[in-house]
Order: sequence, then C-alpha cells, then structure tokens
Amino acid sequence: MMINKKGLTLIELMVTISILVILLGIGIYSYNKYSIGRDVENDTYKIYSFIGRVRTQAFTEKTDYYVRLKDSFTLLMDNDSDNANILEELKLKKSFSSTRNEYHFNKNGFILDNGSIKSDVAADVQYNCVKIEGSVYLGKQDSGGNCVAK
Repeated sequence: MMINKKGLTLIELMVTISILVILLGIGIYSYNKYSIGRDVENDTYKIYSFIGRVRTQAFTEKTDYYVRLKDSFTLLMDNDSDNANILEELKLKKSFSSTRNEYHFNKNGFILDNGSIKSDVAADVQYNCVKIEGSVYLGKQDSGGNCVAK
C-alpha cells in the first residue's frame, strides 16, 4: 500500500526560510552601502553647484561673497566676513569638512582662497570632494585624504 505524500516537511520549510533570510540580509547591506554612496555624491554635486553659483553671483553683482561650512551639514553664503548677513544656506545629508574656515570670492568672481571641502563619510564613489584652487573642481580623495581634482 502506497502513501500519497502532499505538502512540505518542517525541515524543508526551515531551509527555505533560512536561505531567504540570508539573501535578504545581503540585499539590505548592499542597498545601505549604495544609498550612502549616492548621498555623498549628490552632496558633492550640490556643493560644487553652490560654489559655482556664488562665484557667478559675485561676478554679475560686482560684490564680494564668502562661503563657509557652518557645521558638518550646512554650507553658508554671505556678503561679509563676519557671518552676520547670511544670504543662503545649503543643507547636506552627509557630513563634510573643509580645509579652510571660509572661501572668499571677489567682485570679479575670482577665488582668493585655495582649499577643499571633503566628505567625512567613507564611500566608494566617483566624486567625494570639491577642490577650490583658482577654479572649482569635482574630485576624489586619495588614500592620504587629499582631494585630487578629476
């Protein structure tokens, strides 16, 4: 006499669920890593664009402007060196640091201070810093933490 077996055993079900949990764990880790990298690169593009806009505004309005990092997540633009007249703020998702306290753009749009604004978050992305040296460049940090223009 033959017994007709239908359905899954408890062991088969546990093995299937274990495999799904492992795959889900790998997927969540990969997504978090991707998300952090995307945020760093987007913030880097925002900083680059913000500084370019300040430079253009200094030239077109024939006014000196200053850009400074207020804290790790906020970039400020003002038209005096004592930080009393903030004209615009740029909020960032990830933490950044700067090699200078402020960057001065004269009324001709020239950058009077060299330095860089770098991501504090380790992420393997194409751009994670902005180099300010006569002009503004997107860059990537080398192994020593220096911003290298690309």
